[in-house]
Amino acid sequence: MAIQGGPIYDDPYILWRYGENLATGHGWVFNAGTVADNAVTSPLMVAVLAGGRFLGLHMTLVAAVVFFLTTWAAAFFTSLALESLGHRMAGFLTAALVAVSPALTALWGMESSLFLALLAGALAAAAARRPAWVTGFFIGLLALARPDGLVVGGVLVAVFYVADSTRRLSLRSWCRLAAAAVAPVVAWIVIAWWSFGTVVPSTLAAKRAQGASRFWPTYLSSEAWLSVRTLLGGGSRVGGLVVVLLIVAACLGLVAGVLRAAAWQAVVTLTLSTVVISVGYGLIFRIASYPWYYALAIYCGLVLAGLGIEFPFTSVTLSRPVRWACVAALGITIVVCNLSDVQSQPSGARQRYEVVGTWLERNAPRNATVAASEVGKLGWYSGHEMVDYLGLLDRRADRHIRHDDFEWWASYYQPDYWVTDLGYIDAKFAASRCVEDHFEVVYRAPPLVVFRRASAVPASSHC
Repeated sequence: MAIQGGPIYDDPYILWRYGENLATGHGWVFNAGTVADNAVTSPLMVAVLAGGRFLGLHMTLVAAVVFFLTTWAAAFFTSLALESLGHRMAGFLTAALVAVSPALTALWGMESSLFLALLAGALAAAAARRPAWVTGFFIGLLALARPDGLVVGGVLVAVFYVADSTRRLSLRSWCRLAAAAVAPVVAWIVIAWWSFGTVVPSTLAAKRAQGASRFWPTYLSSEAWLSVRTLLGGGSRVGGLVVVLLIVAACLGLVAGVLRAAAWQAVVTLTLSTVVISVGYGLIFRIASYPWYYALAIYCGLVLAGLGIEFPFTSVTLSRPVRWACVAALGITIVVCNLSDVQSQPSGARQRYEVVGTWLERNAPRNATVAASEVGKLGWYSGHEMVDYLGLLDRRADRHIRHDDFEWWASYYQPDYWVTDLGYIDAKFAASRCVEDHFEVVYRAPPLVVFRRASAVPASSHC
């Protein structure tokens, strides 16, 4: 956690700002004092952040504590779940894999760690035969951590309490499980419908629009796989070897689950959930690829890898001390290799967002609006109203994104400032006559450039 230091991506700061505004009385909004679409995929994460902030803690501290606790809770509960299913050694190894996985650590500040902690808690409760309402409670919160939790929770209940004949529930237990799972979900549905008129956040439509654009790889594309491989540590020679070994171990774990019924309840739950969600995201919704969408698939792979690494140790005769000495050595090796691939800082322009945001906070008028393709970190450090032309805060952008039109927003929103790295989706507009005629450069923090609008932009995408 110390090596990682803070969020790598921009989206955690969106959650921070929603949490900050909620805790300080501005309501469930990104831009205080304005009405926009609800861009929160994880209402539970925002509520947790707001709760810590309401107690007087700085949001940076709240987010760090939440990430640390949920990441290690995910590792701990996963270990308990596998131990309860008769695989203590695999539980130990999987805990080591999950706790310091570069792919999961890179999601610092996102709801992914909270989602996996609740998922692991539900697995542990079901595996240890805790009262059914405990599992239901975890599932209800899981659905509020991410909508994907509805799918995972349904599969978990079907596998543990229907497919596993040894865990069948009485009618009373079923009612308690259902009540515990449904209560938090229904409460949020009522709140969301009353506040926004819809339960579905605007992020889904925005990501679908981005998936239809040529600028973003889709969920099941080869480019998406390469990004996940890099997250796992494939960017270095050692990391690449670790990725290969993890894939081999995961395949072996899947074999053990099929042939030996090794923790089959957890294997089926995670594998089937991953397949269903991947098909939904990749083939039905065809959303754009973002790293945190693969948290469940990565977690599933790590659990399978833990079972796969355990497989050889249970296939040969070894004394207990020798076996655990080997497992301890493997656990240490896993931790060291993973730590060597932990990303230590944001890449590219994200390294300069704090600098630019601070400059805007000090030099731009308080009522000035700021446009940018990534509004999270800039919005957090500048404190200004952000103009989002990628659809998260305003679904009117979606139809433009689908047609690769990233020039319309200047005349529509008339932002006072524009922050850009002059590349990617901004390249065409940055090189247009419109920018030359109506914007002026006021600050540079390479690769970022801050433009100020000098005159009204006419109602034409090409000026």
